[in-house]
Amino acid sequence: MKDWRHLRGKSVIVQAAGITYRGTVVELGPANLLLKAASGFREIPWERVQRIDELPEGAGRGLSAPSALRR
Repeated sequence: MKDWRHLRGKSVIVQAAGITYRGTVVELGPANLLLKAASGFREIPWERVQRIDELPEGAGRGLSAPSALRR
């Protein structure tokens, strides 16, 4: 398995089991990846992860979900 520890705290795009997740890497455990996404925390098993791409600095900003109060 590739060493992904340098991505802790970085904004990434993760492709896993046909789903694309975007968020910040919180933890890289032996069994799964913990990602903080706009809609909450996502725990993704390593066996489903197909690809992880680091976003350029500042590209992860604005990940918050749209507010129902915004018009």
